[in-house]
Amino acid sequence: MSVINLKSDYAATKKNFHRSRFSRNALRRHYRRKERNGTELINGELLTANRKKCTHNGRVNRINYLLLDHLPKGSAVVTVKNSITLEHLNSEPEPDLTVARYREDFYTESNPTPADIYLVIEVSYSTLACDRKVKAPMYAAAGIPEYWIVDAEKEKIEVYRNTDGKIYRERKVYKPTDTLVFSAFNLEMKGKDLLG
Repeated sequence: MSVINLKSDYAATKKNFHRSRFSRNALRRHYRRKERNGTELINGELLTANRKKCTHNGRVNRINYLLLDHLPKGSAVVTVKNSITLEHLNSEPEPDLTVARYREDFYTESNPTPADIYLVIEVSYSTLACDRKVKAPMYAAAGIPEYWIVDAEKEKIEVYRNTDGKIYRERKVYKPTDTLVFSAFNLEMKGKDLLG
């Protein structure tokens, strides 16, 4: 087993796992650490993020609050750091935020799949390279219609849309002074509100 440094807060453990064998309990036992780390299954490999800082968590909480405040009641479920299932890509990432179709069971029976998902958001500090080069193509290949990277260090938001099944054909960068639109609900949001 080897660990690959992605020049970010992520490290990938090279060991092939199939999603059907991917077990949170087994991973916790096998990869127990003193710190609380998030482990995601990405293309059959384990991707482990170092402990999140309060500033990261605060931005995720702010965006969660804004989404819940602006979305029509009963229209969507907003999840924070919950798994989504990308079956054909052998992946179970844990985006910072996911906006999925409303379900009465709130996804207690199964994780959201691409057919359920409107939007995935990653709040990026030192994970920007991975969020762009690994996760963006993965989400595009899965058919997720919209993907945002909130680049907290450079104070900008990258919005990816219009997947062709391999890549997103549209990429726009927004500054704090800009207004961006969450396309599934035609919901306008100010960059400065998302960036805090």
